[in-house]
Amino acid sequence: MASLSPPFILCPLPDRKALLGIRQDSSVNKAIVTLGKNIAIRYQVLEQKQESSWTTSRYWFTSPVMFCYDIGKYGAVLNNNIIGLWEEADASLANISKIKLSSEVFGIRSSPTGRTVAVMKNGNVAYVDDLSENKNLVKDSLLGVDESIMFFEVDDKSGLCYLFTTSEVKGQPKFQVITMQIEAVDKVIARCEFGNDTDKMLGSCLHKDGSDSFVAYFGSDGCIRKKKLMTGGNEIDRIKLASLSKYISRNNPVTMCPLPDNSSIAIYGSDPTEEGAVVIIYDILYDLVVSKQSLKLYSVPPLMEKIGQSLMVPLGLHILVLGFRITKSLLSAVVGKHQAKLDEEVFEGRNPWNTSTWDPDTEITVTESCDKSKNALDVKELDAIKEAYPSIWETIRQVKIFENEGQPEAVICNHVIPAALEAANTSAIDWILDTFSDIPEVHVVSMVVFSLKEVPESYVISERLNKLLLRKFDKQLLTASLRHIPYEEVKKLLAYLNSLIETSWELKIDYEDEYVMKSWLKWCSALIDAHYTKFVIHSETDVIEKLLHSVSECTKVMETVREMEPFLVLSHSKTSYEPNSSLISRWRTETITFD
Repeated sequence: MASLSPPFILCPLPDRKALLGIRQDSSVNKAIVTLGKNIAIRYQVLEQKQESSWTTSRYWFTSPVMFCYDIGKYGAVLNNNIIGLWEEADASLANISKIKLSSEVFGIRSSPTGRTVAVMKNGNVAYVDDLSENKNLVKDSLLGVDESIMFFEVDDKSGLCYLFTTSEVKGQPKFQVITMQIEAVDKVIARCEFGNDTDKMLGSCLHKDGSDSFVAYFGSDGCIRKKKLMTGGNEIDRIKLASLSKYISRNNPVTMCPLPDNSSIAIYGSDPTEEGAVVIIYDILYDLVVSKQSLKLYSVPPLMEKIGQSLMVPLGLHILVLGFRITKSLLSAVVGKHQAKLDEEVFEGRNPWNTSTWDPDTEITVTESCDKSKNALDVKELDAIKEAYPSIWETIRQVKIFENEGQPEAVICNHVIPAALEAANTSAIDWILDTFSDIPEVHVVSMVVFSLKEVPESYVISERLNKLLLRKFDKQLLTASLRHIPYEEVKKLLAYLNSLIETSWELKIDYEDEYVMKSWLKWCSALIDAHYTKFVIHSETDVIEKLLHSVSECTKVMETVREMEPFLVLSHSKTSYEPNSSLISRWRTETITFD
């Protein structure tokens, strides 16, 4: 699965309309931004630094500049019908190599594993190195009347080029994907129409699944679909995937980009409220929106380009960079992430009817059978639990129902935790904490706020609150959940964490203590991140200053220990400080013995 990181600004834009395109440079962490008609700038993305640029007064760029891997030079379409190639050091494009054609060129495309492809506006395609020898390869027009290219994709392994075209038939838009064999005599293999099952096709991209090629597209009905491109004819295998209307507006165009894991698609479009923009990652394999990032502005037409492990989006007068991370897709990401043993790729066997934490005086036997669910109890055992623990019986009964339905822990918690908090049933909350491993972050925060109300101003240690603060969590989800709690509760929780750090921190070799300290600090970081603007606006820095003081004291101790390390190592190895003799020394020590 994939996840998005918070955005940062790469560079300013003089004008949104002046941006011609963004392309990958020769290395993963570099991008080429083509501005206006005669300027192209190379950037180091992560360092947010300009590296070099090209300007030209004799030609103008009519396609984005890119690095041609097979040729080892930079290239672009110049003056609509010239393919120009030049070296990196040629800042003014004085020594440019030109391939002048009689027809207009739509664009060129290159990748590290293939050859550079040129696509003409007439629909013909050819490799650039072949065009330098025979320009007649692309003279024939392969498009229909009033048919124009929106964009194209290249499959280097199979030598195929996919043209995404649009035309107008009886006042209605018609969208096609033309599959072409680049080096064949009869280049057109198939023409597939798509988008007819929606009122309007708002965005599309090519999606690869093994050796099969699909078109994934988003329609004005708010649904995302995919269609298999059949190379043997005009057959189409259409699959409706999901409705994304609650994530993206269906009234404005979107741009879509497949990610390297071949199961995720990044989509940039307008927010459903149309008060900004949004970038989401949709996982086709699990049919889930796995990550979302809101932006302040939406630009028309939408533009997004994948550069290495980043997505680059023009926003107003800047170019934003959103990093993404690809991780292994696990079932735990769907039904519960905290309960999986990642090192063994298995799930813990959990018995929610575990009686080890209950009153030992009540004897309750739990039996398991191959023919029944392992969590099933007979009527007598249920009656025994109801009689022994009436305060938590209603919660146990609800859990029993969801367990029989096969619901995962996260879904069960969505029902039983709000009910327990509303009833202020502390016994049920404690039982839930001891029973469930995968509690969603939003409910962890709710229980923290509930438990914090029981803590007096003297910050007496609360056993339940400490358990909650030590649970595993996803920092992004935790930060999002913390934004909804009152500011006064935030200050109180920070003060409680500060008291824990001051009174409980000890310098000793213990993995458990190290994990505890890290958990507290992560909570502090998430709290400050979620309410940073409020701390700045209210100018209430006393809590932050106390926390900073506690962390600084711990840091000073650790720095002192680090300074002692070389002396301790030296003493342990019984090594002296006698200098070694050097052959290049100006001085020499000799021992003189007198008889």
